[in-house]
Amino acid sequence: MRTLLALTLMLSASAALAADPLDGITIRPECMAPPYDRSLYRHWIDADGDGQSARHEVLIAEADGPVSFKTERQRIVVSGLWHDPYSGMTFTKASDLDIDHLVPLMEAHLSGACHWSYERRRDYANDLDHDNTLIAVHDRLNQQKGAKAPRIGCRRMHPIIASI
Repeated sequence: MRTLLALTLMLSASAALAADPLDGITIRPECMAPPYDRSLYRHWIDADGDGQSARHEVLIAEADGPVSFKTERQRIVVSGLWHDPYSGMTFTKASDLDIDHLVPLMEAHLSGACHWSYERRRDYANDLDHDNTLIAVHDRLNQQKGAKAPRIGCRRMHPIIASI
């Protein structure tokens, strides 16, 4: 009798858990986005007026130590020491690095950013307010990845995504 009671309780608990696993989740149709055009997302601006574009701000912030500039007047980063979180490689030339949008501009566009104002799209493309939104990575790997987001489970994935 006990076995039958235990089995009945297990089956009813299992059925309760299996019933309506999506209960409470609103499912909406995908955004009907116009075709993606990268020029809609003006990037690498000097938002704070200090003479450095968002690209160079990221290079400075992510460098492991001091960086060198083309000239003091031209605050263009040319060298430093960076570790690419995707490949694990180390770089000393800024020209070997791209600045990657952790959530690619095309992904943001297709997910609703296409409906944002020009200013909001520009601000997203140059977002320095949130750590790891823009990250310095090996240019060749970033170009191979293109507009795709790093895959979950990928060995060369950014540590922020790996922790999700």
